[in-house]
Amino acid sequence: MRYIMIWAIAGSGCLFRGFNAIEDIDGHKGISCLDSGKTCYIGEDVNDLIYEVDMKEGRGLTLEGSKYKDLHGVELWQAPKDVPVCNEGPDVDRCFTDPILFIADTNNFRVVAWGLDNPSKSITVATLDGKPQHMAISSNDPATLYVSTYHNVYAINLADGNSFDTLNGLNAANPVKHHGVCLSRDYLFVMSKTEINRYNIKTRKTKTIRTNTAKQNYNWMDCEFDKDSERLILLDRNGAGLYTLTKNGRKLKKFSRVPKKCAPHALTFLSGDHSKLGVVCEFSSKTSINVIPYHGPGNITKVENKIQLSRP
Repeated sequence: MRYIMIWAIAGSGCLFRGFNAIEDIDGHKGISCLDSGKTCYIGEDVNDLIYEVDMKEGRGLTLEGSKYKDLHGVELWQAPKDVPVCNEGPDVDRCFTDPILFIADTNNFRVVAWGLDNPSKSITVATLDGKPQHMAISSNDPATLYVSTYHNVYAINLADGNSFDTLNGLNAANPVKHHGVCLSRDYLFVMSKTEINRYNIKTRKTKTIRTNTAKQNYNWMDCEFDKDSERLILLDRNGAGLYTLTKNGRKLKKFSRVPKKCAPHALTFLSGDHSKLGVVCEFSSKTSINVIPYHGPGNITKVENKIQLSRP
């Protein structure tokens, strides 16, 4: 028997109810939240469900499932009117300009866009050669959706029929596997298990900015970029630690952790002010939320609150 676990890392407590405390599933693999902090979306990979979480009221709602296979990352996006998100293929007949959720439909090798205003509608954005893991897109370049697979990272051109290319220098071989991706204005950062890679969007060159030494056992799973402090926020699966890292990869500092038994898999900022972080876990002996403040680099924080989720 395995368990679901959701952890919220935040400046203030919040309640969730509506998720089963114990389920025979693998767990949560992706999370993305509205800038308002009111709603988050979680992807779960065994029952292949998407959950909508009301952060204020503490309710979880199952929105969609069954059509996906081994669902991983999710990414919220408001498509601008001049760069809509459309279906793949020569016959483009469905496009979104409303709020959407990108979904990594891993074992179907595809990226799906799902309309938040009309949950019954979804489109296939791209079918890839590899299994998609996580995604990133930014208002700095709303025409490019970046998608990681274990062995490549793809750039999907949403303004050119969803054509895609693999990024230079990111063709990985075992034991390196790509997981989470995150964006600053100039770089795409790629978490590659034992190393961290930085792709320069302008020059299209990749640099490995950090790699494990013989004495280190980091397993980098996901990241976010905090523009105010110019730091990466990193999630290490093996030690269940949260770290800050400078863009050049030189200064790594641990600032918090989640219980190791949860097997953390993904993280996100819970709101646009970057005062809260949320970590979802693959499994655990309990279903809980850890509440931890994020005050920028150099500030060690501990769990302030732990919330037990109850059965609906």
